[in-house]
Amino acid sequence: MSTNGCLSTNWGKGLLVEGTRELIIQKKPYAIVVCGRELEDLNNLFDNVIYYPSYSQRWHERSRHGK
Repeated sequence: MSTNGCLSTNWGKGLLVEGTRELIIQKKPYAIVVCGRELEDLNNLFDNVIYYPSYSQRWHERSRHGK
């Protein structure tokens, strides 16, 4: 799943967290892979959340290191 566009408002963040909660209830996943920024609310909701930086986060990190 992606946090892209969901974190700019509390409403969007709430929808992401509630949708994830429903996903966990219905599908009972082993892990959740999130592309984007880390969310404490998701970490509190589920034990096995794996974060992968978004394209812009990776690009920003590369530019910081001159690559």
